[in-house]
Amino acid sequence: MSAGAISVLVGGGAFGPSRLRRLFAHHTPLDAVERLCSGEPLHPMVLNGLPPETLDRLRRRVRAASVAEAEAECERLGVQVIALDDPRYPVSLVHDPEAPVALFVRGDLDALADRRVGIVGTRHASAAGRATAAELGAALSAASVTVISGLARGIDAAAHRGIRADPGPGRPVAVVGSGPDVHYPKA
Repeated sequence: MSAGAISVLVGGGAFGPSRLRRLFAHHTPLDAVERLCSGEPLHPMVLNGLPPETLDRLRRRVRAASVAEAEAECERLGVQVIALDDPRYPVSLVHDPEAPVALFVRGDLDALADRRVGIVGTRHASAAGRATAAELGAALSAASVTVISGLARGIDAAAHRGIRADPGPGRPVAVVGSGPDVHYPKA
């Protein structure tokens, strides 16, 4: 699959996860981009219930994008694009009915195969909460457990700071919904 084509389609904004799954079930990413650019129809299952104005907006966005530039940007950022049908896609996510259609990965994806624990919490944590999260992160890492969070400020970031301050064999994993090129929230 083309990392650039997947990036363009995922970044188009009109397709949610279930529609993207249907799109990739009936079209390769490059075929979908070409059809959207040329005005050729997509499979009826993809279009089912999609308002015409949404499709028009998506066609404009895809036409304005460049698959080659999106591919180059992924390479520049050191991002691997791993689609749901890719053998590298994490086994722990494959059968999840809400599994993302594609993962944009920086770092070692094998960390998701390790023993793992999620630490998430409020962004407006107390000092005691942040200290506890940091202690937990460090202790879990020391016990060879991978710590997964959303990397937001507060509890998530404190857990990762704990791992970095006292690194053990466990690894930190950040799951960021906005993509590797968008820092949200800025903090």
